[in-house]
Amino acid sequence: MSHAIIQLGLLLGFHTTWVGFVCFFFAIAWPNLSFRRIKENHSLPYGQMWNRVNDDLLRGVKSRLGRVAQLLFAIGLSLLILVGVIWFVLKIVERQTGSG
Repeated sequence: MSHAIIQLGLLLGFHTTWVGFVCFFFAIAWPNLSFRRIKENHSLPYGQMWNRVNDDLLRGVKSRLGRVAQLLFAIGLSLLILVGVIWFVLKIVERQTGSG
């Protein structure tokens, strides 16, 4: 039973983290993938191009989709860490009960 719960927790944590990464992609990278936008960015001087990329990154993180991505990413990583700790504790308890 505990093995199935750990597998479910790992699966949920992995998929939640993955969906958070996908949301980050749509919030940050997707608006900049048009041919016109790429052409504009590469026609600017190097310093201005990186300033624009930084502004786009900050704007994407502050958008609604970016905040959802942060939330999903945080939930997924927290779930993975929690499942890892529970798995570790269960392994210790299993060894203690098996050797006694």
